[in-house]
Amino acid sequence: MNKYILLLLVSALFTSQHSYGQWYGEQWLKVTSVQINTGFMSLSLNRGNKGEKEDFEKLMPDSEILTSDFTGFRKDDYYYFDPRTVFNVLLGMQFFDREYGYKRNPELRIGLNYFSGFVLNGYWDKEDRMVIDTLNSPRTGRSYFIDSVTSSSFNMEHWMEDIHLDVSVIFRTNSEDRWTLFAGFGITAGRSILSETEISFQENGYIETRSTEGTILQRDYTGGSSTYKFERRTQINNWGCSAYVPLGVDFRIGKRRENLKHMHLCYEIRPTLQYLSLPGFGTLLNSGAQHTLGLRVNW
Repeated sequence: MNKYILLLLVSALFTSQHSYGQWYGEQWLKVTSVQINTGFMSLSLNRGNKGEKEDFEKLMPDSEILTSDFTGFRKDDYYYFDPRTVFNVLLGMQFFDREYGYKRNPELRIGLNYFSGFVLNGYWDKEDRMVIDTLNSPRTGRSYFIDSVTSSSFNMEHWMEDIHLDVSVIFRTNSEDRWTLFAGFGITAGRSILSETEISFQENGYIETRSTEGTILQRDYTGGSSTYKFERRTQINNWGCSAYVPLGVDFRIGKRRENLKHMHLCYEIRPTLQYLSLPGFGTLLNSGAQHTLGLRVNW
């Protein structure tokens, strides 16, 4: 649904090329292409989306779960790679030159970016184990331990959907070639359309049989205890901006058919520096990279 909203917004913003003005009988800026991309954004190059307990205390100060005793819980540092979904619609424009007409370089791109995914998350777990019985095999002489095990975990996530205005300047190699490279610089700015913090606690009890070497032989959840708690809070007025360097390759699909000559497959990577402002939390600065595949149509 959000992708269709983006398309409608882009159509509303750029329905008329005449709004860009005239220069010696020509429009000084002309729309010459439209591009649709989808992919993901990873924030793992710097802090990533690793969240600390103190971060979530700011985002959800009235949480009852966060008042729990965290003694003995281990923070899982391998839990955090969770890229954000990216979808964007971009219009490419060429500038008019009085001497050469419309120039191929540089190209101005303007459009909208949609992001969805986690910007902070954290996971803590603990296991309490107590031997309640020992079994001895009369045939093999081996011993086995019967343990009462309690496994507990906290899971915390801050999730956002946001829309950004995207403006960039692109320089391309010879556009007559079937394969072209492009690079440039760009900025985005926008705000969230949905932002939520979720915190959960889960505890399970079970009986486990293991060898003296530690090999787990059997788990029995029958009659075991189970506890689950969940909290959610919706935030508003989150906003952010970013600066990036677009780098990519463009492949023209058609070689002989006229209609296919105007269609291009594109791969783009954007090393990005992102700034987020979360009310009640403060600011979050991350570096990362966007990876997108898309279709560009020019005329």
